[in-house]
Amino acid sequence: MVQLGINTLMYLDAMKAGTPQSALIGRIAEFFPIAEVRREFIAGGNEADPAFQAELCAIRDAAASRDMTLYYSVPEDFCTSGTVNPNLKMFLAEATALGASGMKFAVGDVPNTPLDALKTADEMVRREGVAVCVENDQTASHGSLEWAMESMQRLVEAGASVKFCYDCGNWVWAGVDPNEAFDALLAADAIGEYQIKNVNAPDAPDHPAPALLKEGTVDWAGQIRRLPELVPVTLEYPSPLDRIDAEVAIAKRELA
Repeated sequence: MVQLGINTLMYLDAMKAGTPQSALIGRIAEFFPIAEVRREFIAGGNEADPAFQAELCAIRDAAASRDMTLYYSVPEDFCTSGTVNPNLKMFLAEATALGASGMKFAVGDVPNTPLDALKTADEMVRREGVAVCVENDQTASHGSLEWAMESMQRLVEAGASVKFCYDCGNWVWAGVDPNEAFDALLAADAIGEYQIKNVNAPDAPDHPAPALLKEGTVDWAGQIRRLPELVPVTLEYPSPLDRIDAEVAIAKRELA
């Protein structure tokens, strides 16, 4: 049984209009028991603002009252210039305050980070009990399959529990065949989260754009059917608010 959820990016128009993520949890709960919240859209904008901490608590309470599982998306690199993100401890504390089961970063510079630093980071992750994933970005450098595989091999060498978040759309932007990337990461047992972000570029193959589920070119449903059962799957793309019901219905139907 596929574990489906929604990343709050799907409600981008609502968030731009001022709806806090804590108010979106109830909407998501009508569809799925999993929500992934995004740090960049938390009220207050940073950890020093009391509104930020208040919103963390509001999100936590909204999810707990509905028995939902939360994931936390942090828009920063896990490693930069051969160094683990210096704010990892703070981000883990935020995830714990949310009651989040998992947290996601961009992969960054994992291959050039010393093993001892990765081991120390993983000890912090394990102490907090938060499952951490890293994902490729949409660039030719940190978005390539080679970089993803080198990153996961480096984490395996460090004995780290960190897995890979496979975002099916990111590969297209990085110029990588999504099926090739999926096959390689699946064979390496590296996928810890799957995010659906379909893409389409009928008039400009070199400039893909986000697409609704049935309008894109990636065989996301076929890939998801091959995933291990416990890997969570989230819808992560902006959708017109009046299309969300239909998008959810498509995902449920295709993955039933």
